[in-house]
Amino acid sequence: MSCAFDVRKERTQIIPLPKEAAVACSDTIGIGMWEGKSLCLMHYETCTWVIGLWLLRKTNDGPPGWVRAHEVSLGQLGFRQPRNVSYVMLREVATTTSLVFTVDSEAYSYDIKDGELKKNFGQSSLNIHL
Repeated sequence: MSCAFDVRKERTQIIPLPKEAAVACSDTIGIGMWEGKSLCLMHYETCTWVIGLWLLRKTNDGPPGWVRAHEVSLGQLGFRQPRNVSYVMLREVATTTSLVFTVDSEAYSYDIKDGELKKNFGQSSLNIHL
């Protein structure tokens, strides 16, 4: 479940997660911005090896809701055996949006548009600003 805050109108609204994004105890989730304008839920589902990207969309006649925008299958990317994904985030540089994630102790980035997977070396290559 997620919650939306409207500071101008001073109210909150509960936004249920989609059933398909139900989080099991071994799954990994993250929240980020998609193209600088939409909230994005990243959900790695351990049992399917898939990272799903869900965008929060406003509707004209009802509450905002989550819409599945993209999914990345670790199996289709060439990973074998069940994998431990402990971290997911979105990284935007110019017009490129990348999904950055760790598999076991290695960091990878996946270009959403062209499907290119790169292995990153060390945390400094991720340009993470805390």
